[in-house]
Amino acid sequence: MYQRYNYPDAETLNPKLYKALPIWESKPVVGGGRKSNLDIHKKGIEEVDTILKWIGSLVPLVSHKYSNPSNIEFDYRDYLPPSDHGGGKYNFNIDAFNLSQCWSVLYNKGDGVEKHNHFPYALSFCYYVNMPDGSSPLILEDEVIYPKAGEVIFFLGSAYHSVPPCDVDCRCALVGNIRYLDIYI
Repeated sequence: MYQRYNYPDAETLNPKLYKALPIWESKPVVGGGRKSNLDIHKKGIEEVDTILKWIGSLVPLVSHKYSNPSNIEFDYRDYLPPSDHGGGKYNFNIDAFNLSQCWSVLYNKGDGVEKHNHFPYALSFCYYVNMPDGSSPLILEDEVIYPKAGEVIFFLGSAYHSVPPCDVDCRCALVGNIRYLDIYI
């Protein structure tokens, strides 16, 4: 189960974001890809901050869709008041999600990443910065997903996922983990 959204100005932002990502700090991951340190959301990189602000604005909607199997439209008021040790009729504090880790990942020809998950984080996301033709898909819980540049895919942190070896260079994503930390717990 996953959710996908398109950034409205990706054609303008993504080339700048690709250049701004701290790929020079990258370290190998199991499977051959390379990732930056896990704290690039704290580096003050304007392009990263721009896309993370947009991603953060989606988290209430994303969490609503995960908590509500029917197609009831998202209404922030359904999560109030947070003072009841949960939050309205859906019984959780929609404002208790926050970004814990964020990093960039670069895959060149032959690179991929082995099957893994991001437990114990509540949500994880991949924002696709650069997806040249022939880029490997995301395999999420054995479902093959072909992301596009400018798209973010949210999934539960416990969902197993992988990236098969790439046939091309420069497949790049901005990845993050979101935790749920309610002060009333």
